[in-house]
Amino acid sequence: MACSLPATASVVAERTRVIFSEGNTEESLQLVNSNSYPVAVQVWVDDGDLAATPEKSISPVLVLPPLFRLQPQAQRSLRLILSGASKLPVDRESAFWLNVYEIPPKATPKTEDESLVTLALRMQYKVFYRPKSLQAPGDTLGKALTFTLETKGDTALIRVDNPTPYYASLASLTLGSTESLPDMVAPFSKLDFPLNRLAPAGSKTVNFVLIDDLGNRKEFSKNLK
Repeated sequence: MACSLPATASVVAERTRVIFSEGNTEESLQLVNSNSYPVAVQVWVDDGDLAATPEKSISPVLVLPPLFRLQPQAQRSLRLILSGASKLPVDRESAFWLNVYEIPPKATPKTEDESLVTLALRMQYKVFYRPKSLQAPGDTLGKALTFTLETKGDTALIRVDNPTPYYASLASLTLGSTESLPDMVAPFSKLDFPLNRLAPAGSKTVNFVLIDDLGNRKEFSKNLK
């Protein structure tokens, strides 16, 4: 008989994002192991490709240490070092992803006919580079986004237009009683958010939640364009 160990990520970071302002080449991030057992942890930064491996990662951000063991309830500080910032755009933010790969110890089967599958877990945290020409967006980002409803047969989507130089991290987006999965809209771009069903007739107000620099949720409402 085979069974799996619980697949709940328990090595977590103190915050959900790291922001490099131009001129700042190093940031730190605290990790904590809330498990009752030790784990091996591998960390690296890449462009967000889930199929990418640390050896093939593409990023100007180096993480130290890249591999370590974390005891139960212990903490570890990561150093994120930015190099090659001169090659990044100066008119908009750049985004990368910090990967935290958690490998639990192998469990011992309780009986001879029992086998256990140990699951490694991977969490991703956002890493932004913000050029000096840009200040923290505040509420201006939420106010600048525009929304258009598109329907095709029995499917519907909301097209989000982000005319700003900032990444817009939407934690939720709803139109009437319909909602979409969270996603992130790149600077000066558009992204389609599929709805889980058609919106009720007459629905014109989009309610959405943005995640700010500190990881806080900020609620906004905008009429469809």
